[in-house]
Amino acid sequence: MARATCVVRAMARATCVVRAMARATCVVRAMARATCVVRPIARATCVVRALVLTGLVASCVATPEARWRNPEGAIASTTRFDADRFEGEWRRVAAFSASFLAPACPSIRFVREGAGLRVALCGTGRGEFYAVDPLGRLTQGSGPPLWVLWVDEGFRTAVIGTPDGSFGWILERTGSVEQDRLAAAREILAFNGYDPARMTLLR
Repeated sequence: MARATCVVRAMARATCVVRAMARATCVVRAMARATCVVRPIARATCVVRALVLTGLVASCVATPEARWRNPEGAIASTTRFDADRFEGEWRRVAAFSASFLAPACPSIRFVREGAGLRVALCGTGRGEFYAVDPLGRLTQGSGPPLWVLWVDEGFRTAVIGTPDGSFGWILERTGSVEQDRLAAAREILAFNGYDPARMTLLR
């Protein structure tokens, strides 16, 4: 009987061991399942991060600000400027912003008004009033200033720029500029930090 009792006890212990092993197996399986869940979440997180970063990069690339010169670089306007002689209609023969060369916007008109000039950027309408200083710097409150960087002695060809580099033009009274004056205008642009190779010529 004593021996039988020992056998029964041994079998009970073996059963407990088996149950413990079964429980351990369940724990291991549960941990494995948890790991499998964590990995897809981690992968999804990586995908989301990649999409966010890609979106940020795409956003930065898609909306650049046009700058045709380094705004930190030196720029100088002309001492030859004379508002009375500069008045009238000019035609753009080259520009750093092609939109100003469209058929609907071929010219720019300057009209003397008091101590300043009224400027119609597309040659039509009343235009905006700009205050003028003796160095050919035209300023108004809501937009970038217009600087006359150079004008030839006969006031036939002029170069307009702006310190922030958002635009730049070569203007001509007749709309057809001679090559020597065009070359001089391009040199003035280069001197003031523009790259003439990026300019669009109107033919």
